[in-house]
Amino acid sequence: MQLPSLFRLVGAVGVGALILAGAPTLSAQTATSLKASGLAKLKGGSLDDAIADFTSAIALNPTDPTLYANRGMAKTGETNYVGAVEDYTEVITLRPNQANGYLLRGLANLYMGNIAGAGQDCSKAIELEPKDATYYLYRGLVRDCNNDQAEAIDDFAKAMELGAKLSPLMANYAQIYRGLDLRKTGTDASGDLGDYAAWQNPWTKAIAGYLSGKLSDAQFLANAGAAAKDDKTRQREKAEAYYFTGRVHAQNGDAAGAKAAFRASYDLQFPGDVQRRLAQVELERLNAAH
Repeated sequence: MQLPSLFRLVGAVGVGALILAGAPTLSAQTATSLKASGLAKLKGGSLDDAIADFTSAIALNPTDPTLYANRGMAKTGETNYVGAVEDYTEVITLRPNQANGYLLRGLANLYMGNIAGAGQDCSKAIELEPKDATYYLYRGLVRDCNNDQAEAIDDFAKAMELGAKLSPLMANYAQIYRGLDLRKTGTDASGDLGDYAAWQNPWTKAIAGYLSGKLSDAQFLANAGAAAKDDKTRQREKAEAYYFTGRVHAQNGDAAGAKAAFRASYDLQFPGDVQRRLAQVELERLNAAH
């Protein structure tokens, strides 16, 4: 399991729990069938067909926020981020006091380069759910994209604190990113990048081992996907491995090596993966500097 992508995030933070009260009408039952069909097509990668099903379901049941959320995911898969933002705005309109819609819209804003909007949405999610590590982790990543390392470090620290018991994997990633940003600001990061002996997740443990100098590039890249149970997980681990090797090469002054690693990471990512955008941001920084 890696850092949740937008597609996995919905299940992780429970957008599917946005249900309506009351007995279903005939049209609602038909909309439910269309949603099930759309979800199957979304999972299978038939994005146009999924969007068509969700659109038909919305016409029958326009007050179900999960339909807009699912259609937004399909649009994200097609890199139609403007359309995804519009759908997530409908989710927010229907459920203004639930944090999930703001996070989804925030990530879509991040993908299309609206970092200010992404930060505002993540902050609203935190305002609504101040004890959920997920929102701090993602706001930290947004702030990292904006070169706001000090604020990102604070968010990652909060995600570590909140995620320690409820979401150890989330806490692992927060600790990894906090360590990278500490190192970027010239601060000793040995406590974050070296304190991983008790971690249970083998992949985050491998990432921390590499970042703390215990694994070479070749060993780390060979480790990526080695224990994966399916091809998508294997691909995501390899993409993450290239991203983190890129960060190390960039910090070591090897711009050419960093660019090659970030390009490889970007090419392996799916449009709904947060690290695809992170890799793109790092490439843009390197191209601007060199």
